[in-house]
Amino acid sequence: MPFPAASAQPQSPSQLIEDTIVSAVSGAIGMVSRSVRHHLRYQGVAPSGKWVSFRELEAGSERYALFRKRCEEAMQRVADQYTDLFDDMVHLFAGRQVARQFKSDISVVLNPLPKVPVMICYWRPDEGLGSSLNLFFDRTADRNLGIGSVFSLAAGLTQMFEKLALRHGFTDDG
Repeated sequence: MPFPAASAQPQSPSQLIEDTIVSAVSGAIGMVSRSVRHHLRYQGVAPSGKWVSFRELEAGSERYALFRKRCEEAMQRVADQYTDLFDDMVHLFAGRQVARQFKSDISVVLNPLPKVPVMICYWRPDEGLGSSLNLFFDRTADRNLGIGSVFSLAAGLTQMFEKLALRHGFTDDG
């Protein structure tokens, strides 16, 4: 099917504004609809205090390779370049440093959603071994969010940390 011919006249500013408003309202309606479906399907289960990796959550193992690349490896690059950023995150995101978990050098718990805490564990490079970073979720995370939403939550946190790091001087060049 051929593309429609381009309009000879550009859209007026009022038409652009109207199109933007319609698009924003459509997006908001979609978000509300997803939110209602979410609340019908998932119940707010109190966190258990037991930490598991993304791949241990229901349906997480199939998505773990992408999760590892987009979330854990990306966040690890930030941590490698600006390790002190985790201290900043504790203050900025009302997180808390917790006793070292899984023998990590840094363990920070953030609460991006009331019933879905996220723990970031970072191991600094040591004696020829590279650094490592893993994200852990409360065992109940997949009962409070679908696995796609858990993935999106972690990806969103990672993007925020990357943006903070850029603001603090971190670049993709290393």
